Amino acid sequence: MGLDATIRAADGQAMGDSRAVESVLATVFPGIRLKRSTYFRRQTIWEALGNYFPGALERLLNRPGVAGHFGDFEGDDFSAQFSFPVGDVRQVDVILYGTTVNARPRFEELARLKGWTVKYD
Repeated sequence: MGLDATIRAADGQAMGDSRAVESVLATVFPGIRLKRSTYFRRQTIWEALGNYFPGALERLLNRPGVAGHFGDFEGDDFSAQFSFPVGDVRQVDVILYGTTVNARPRFEELARLKGWTVKYD
C-alpha cells in the first residue's frame, strides 16, 4: 500500500498546462517515464438508453475521451506514480512507495522552483 499525495500550486490556481508540468517534473525527477493515455468512461444508464434514439451513434462516436499523463519514477529507496490531466493542470496526484521520506527533498525542490505544495492524504 502506498502513501497518497497531491501536488498543487500554493495559490490554488492552475499549475500551468500539462507540457509545462511535465517539464518541471522531468527536471525534479530525472528519469521519470511519462506517457499520455486516453480512455473512455463507462456510460450511465440514461446515456445507454439515449443510444437508441436517432443520432445517438454519431454523438457517441464524437464524444471526446478523457486524456491524462501517467508516469513512474524510481528514486533512492522509493518510487512514485504520477497522474495529471492533459491541458490545464490544477493538481498532480502521486502515490509513493518504499521509504517515502526519501522523496521529501524532491518535493522541496518543487516548492523552491515553482512554489508548489504537497499534501499527504
